[in-house]
Amino acid sequence: APSRCGVASDASLAMCSRMKRHLAGVQGWRATAIANDVSPASDCRQTRSFGTSAAFAVSHSPRREAVTGAGAGGAPTDTMTDIHKNRPTGDKYEAHLAETVKNVKLLSLASLAATVCGTPLLLELASPDMLPQAKLTVSLVVDSFGTFTTALLQWFVSPYVLTMRVEKATRDGGDGGDGSGPKEDTVVVEKLTLFASRFEDRFPVSAMIEAETTRPLVTWQANGHYHYVEMGNVPKSLYDLLHLERFDDQARALRHAKENKDDEDDED
Repeated sequence: APSRCGVASDASLAMCSRMKRHLAGVQGWRATAIANDVSPASDCRQTRSFGTSAAFAVSHSPRREAVTGAGAGGAPTDTMTDIHKNRPTGDKYEAHLAETVKNVKLLSLASLAATVCGTPLLLELASPDMLPQAKLTVSLVVDSFGTFTTALLQWFVSPYVLTMRVEKATRDGGDGGDGSGPKEDTVVVEKLTLFASRFEDRFPVSAMIEAETTRPLVTWQANGHYHYVEMGNVPKSLYDLLHLERFDDQARALRHAKENKDDEDDED
């Protein structure tokens, strides 16, 4: 038994010695690589052997240097151009989720109709001995909940603009020169009614003001009505014609950041 313990102790000491030498070699290689700026491709075998990627061992990357240089003293990227270059062309706005919003409203109306018509029938079949007053109460509660959810959906999506275009003002006051034409550009938008049918709303460009409300899905206010558009989907020509940047939080934030950057550069 003592001889076996001695053999095990010698084996453990030998293993610890090899591990120390291995760790010392790793540390020496890392120090040399960092001091001499060794390229990752120059010693792929050592990188695989030590299990450490060269990006973390040497911290050297041309792309990283380019980004760092641009952020430190290089020319800033024109972010205002980047957010406008992917805008659609044309002079008419069409919402991406127009059909989805319409289908959701139709589904809500169908579920409300099924609730109003089906609740009394289910109560009559399930509990024929229930008092008429109790049946009426249950029906009113269920129908009221369905009506509330449908009205809430209508309140939520009523500002959603399906399409938007601009009718140019006639300089002579109408086609016949009788002064009946619009004196300024008119915005024509299409939205959904309570029963998911389309209707047009018209207002002059000057009536568009910033909405002072915490209500969701609101971009601007015009003649007391709220309107919401997907800013990233508005054509560039329409975006500039209506000066929608005043309602675009992202564009305003980027412009303010650019102005602050320019002021800091002027001070330096």
